[in-house]
Amino acid sequence: MANATDGVIWSESISRSAVLVTKDRDFSLLRAAKRQGPVVLWVRVGNIDNRALIRQLLDAMPQIAEAVARGEASLNSSVVSVASGIEPPFQFHWEDSSVNVAARASLPVNIPDKMSLLGLIAKQLSFPDHFGMNWDALEECMRDLSWLPLGNVILEHAEVPLMRDVASAKTYVAILADATRKTSKSDHPLHIRFPIGCIDQITWLSGSQR
Repeated sequence: MANATDGVIWSESISRSAVLVTKDRDFSLLRAAKRQGPVVLWVRVGNIDNRALIRQLLDAMPQIAEAVARGEASLNSSVVSVASGIEPPFQFHWEDSSVNVAARASLPVNIPDKMSLLGLIAKQLSFPDHFGMNWDALEECMRDLSWLPLGNVILEHAEVPLMRDVASAKTYVAILADATRKTSKSDHPLHIRFPIGCIDQITWLSGSQR
């Protein structure tokens, strides 16, 4: 496969049900843009020798295996820490073919601040009256969602909110990632959607939390 084209590598990974391990960002972008395909492990490291790279991957294997078992499509490993982490399980490009949708929220561009963001989410997802308008309350509600009818809960973004307040943006992304994983097997699975152009921002925000 050393001289194979990207298309051949992609197809071969699918036919073998293999994880596609790559240092090429294009495969990660391609997987984000497609509804189906192989699991892609994007290795984001500097110039290190193969032995060091293999050691890092072996050390990261438990986290990688857990992410694959959760059904995550795109994984991210970095030299910053051993298995610098798994990219949040978000959707970056989608065809709106969702079925059994219990609730849907759509967030616009230019949300000015944290309170505005929390208020929009609370209103569109019908948060309980006791919602406290803070990060802890958002985390609690996003991991619960039991007041909604059974079915998928979709939260769509026109952009990554609060990027002028990086600390808040990091916290927001972390809460969404945790809630998405926690609810994946529940009666209210949460699906978080961003435009494909937001991949780098989300990857940076999630990585810089460590």
